[in-house]
Formats: sequence, structure tokens, C-alpha cells
Amino acid sequence: MLGPPLGVIVLSVLVGHAAWHGMMNNGGELGSLLGRVPRASLWPALAAVALWLLPALLASVVAYFLLKRLDGAPVPTLLRALQGRSADERPART
Repeated sequence: MLGPPLGVIVLSVLVGHAAWHGMMNNGGELGSLLGRVPRASLWPALAAVALWLLPALLASVVAYFLLKRLDGAPVPTLLRALQGRSADERPART
């Protein structure tokens, strides 16, 4: 009935569920390892993560405003796509 979008949703749920169990199984071990690390040595790791996330954040902000400025077509939400409506259509008032 829904075709490919339903397959993507089911696959995403399965991968997310497996990732959740992996995180829960390994979280205790990570907590015990972090408990033995001095706090001062965690700052370089946080700085490295921030350096990786900063370009991704900047690219997403630029893409968001660039599409708005260039009058780009809005991307439909998952709910609208499943209902078969485009992003431009307004929901019917009841």
C-alpha cells in the first residue's frame, strides 16, 4: 500500500532498535572507563568532536537559508508524503 516509504520506515526502526540494544549493552563498560579518566583529559576529545560538528552545522544552516532565499521547493514532511500530498498543499479544515 505505501511501497518504498514503508520499507524505509521499517528498516529504520530495525536499525534503531539494534543500535539501542548495542548502546545499552556497552554503556556500562563506557561508564566504568570514563570513571577512571581524569577530567582534564576529556577536553581535547570534546574539542575534536566540536571541530567535526561545526562544519556540518554551518552547512545545514547555509543550505536552509539558501533554499529559502532562492525560493526552493519545500521538501514534504514524512506525514504529507505518506498521505500523498505535496508540501505546498494546505490541510483541509473540518
